[in-house]
Amino acid sequence: MFWFLLTAIVVAYTAEGGQLIAQVAKEVTDTTTISPTVGSFLFASCFASFAIAGTSRVDIINRVFVLGLVATFIGIVMQISASISVSNLSHADWSAVYPAGISIGILSFGAQNVVPTILQYLNYDPEKTQKAILLGSLIPLFLYTIWELVFLGIIDVSTADSNSMEAISVLGKIGGTTVTDLVELFSICAIGSSMAGASVSLVDFFVDAINLLLKDDPESK
Repeated sequence: MFWFLLTAIVVAYTAEGGQLIAQVAKEVTDTTTISPTVGSFLFASCFASFAIAGTSRVDIINRVFVLGLVATFIGIVMQISASISVSNLSHADWSAVYPAGISIGILSFGAQNVVPTILQYLNYDPEKTQKAILLGSLIPLFLYTIWELVFLGIIDVSTADSNSMEAISVLGKIGGTTVTDLVELFSICAIGSSMAGASVSLVDFFVDAINLLLKDDPESK
């Protein structure tokens, strides 16, 4: 089950990462076209090399992505905060959260797949690991709460078109190209940070599994 969850998450991140790479390449060069399939291959190859290099290398890469994520997030909120209306929050249909939110709830547990890697990286110190898990869960919770308040606060449910509710299109109409670029950078940092943790966890999982198999194999003794 651990392997299945990790693999499913890595596949999802790789697919989205390939789309982002193809989109960025098209926007930056205006002429170069990269298919999402090629983008996914490049995306997976980069993070596979990071994961094989070790947790310490991934930690450095992940910090860069997290800093970029926080910086772009602050920029987005500052750009569109003036368009937030409290009345829009009261009109939201909160009953729609269930049962559609079940899949999101299950996926949220995927963040815990890095716990074994964190424990090993912190030299099996339970106190440091608990603090890392607690802070590592509270910070995204805080950011996601603000994100939901901002996104729902700028949308008038009575006039919104359900067919054009993608974040980039909605925020782009309000904040212009600046916000659109910030959202794209935010998406890249978010996918990159998530992929960094998932990929190194998958590598560590296979390392542990192989070591256990070798340990239980009489011929290896």
